[in-house]
Amino acid sequence: MNRISIKVENTVPINKAHLQSPKEIIRFMQEEIGTSAHECFVVLYLNSYLNPLSYQIAGIGEQDRVEFSPYAIFQGALLENSTRIILVHNHPNGKAMASQADVIATHKLETVAMMMRATILDHIVVTGNEYFSMRQNHLLLSENQNAMVEEYSELLRKMREGEELDWKYSDFDYQEIPDEVKEAMPGVQKIEDE
Repeated sequence: MNRISIKVENTVPINKAHLQSPKEIIRFMQEEIGTSAHECFVVLYLNSYLNPLSYQIAGIGEQDRVEFSPYAIFQGALLENSTRIILVHNHPNGKAMASQADVIATHKLETVAMMMRATILDHIVVTGNEYFSMRQNHLLLSENQNAMVEEYSELLRKMREGEELDWKYSDFDYQEIPDEVKEAMPGVQKIEDE
């Protein structure tokens, strides 16, 4: 049987023995890009067992921003047969903090990943000696969705058990509840403006 092997040109294989924990990955990325004078956006590809496969420098930018191609990120994931992704970029100003633009870009990438049945495990901002994890700071969409699913599950459990629902939501929260859930839960109502 003949086999065809496709390799992503811009990826660098990772020695799995050196990267067995999140701390080791952070330290590795700090060494690779933490002290760069320009923002660098790196994508680590992992398999379903969370073993690092390779990484790709998806963009090198200015001192305060970097552009990258979502297409290239997910093309790399497909070609590496990766279902788990860690995003990393540096802040040359030395402040390991996620900006609003960082969070928005991450949410967009998470949405694409969900459609592809892949998972963005974290987006980490590194400097030479500090880091900021969006996962640890509960800024990933997947964490917020899990909380919503748990809340809806609790409401449905109460309905099945015949408990009276006395839930009230603000206008914003009420809009977030799917119509079929609103219809199934007559005890859930919008708080009217007084």
